[in-house]
Amino acid sequence: MLPRKPVFPHVIEINCQAGQVLGCNVYLIYDDSDWLLIDIGYEETVDQIVEIIRQLDFPCQSARRSWPLTPTWTTFRGCPGPSNC
Repeated sequence: MLPRKPVFPHVIEINCQAGQVLGCNVYLIYDDSDWLLIDIGYEETVDQIVEIIRQLDFPCQSARRSWPLTPTWTTFRGCPGPSNC
């Protein structure tokens, strides 16, 4: 498990967490085991972002919702997301 590096209480910015730029800003908002994403990044970085989320010990089944701001993605691979996004 990776140590979490929140930028604000209960907010992780994926680029900051990864220590490298993976594209656009993707925010993971969490409370206990529940979490959500604001944006899901670019298509070419989705797998990396999902792997970081898993390594941070956020189970995919605990995802509450994602707000995909990148127009080419409405869900992210490997995690069952809400179908009403």
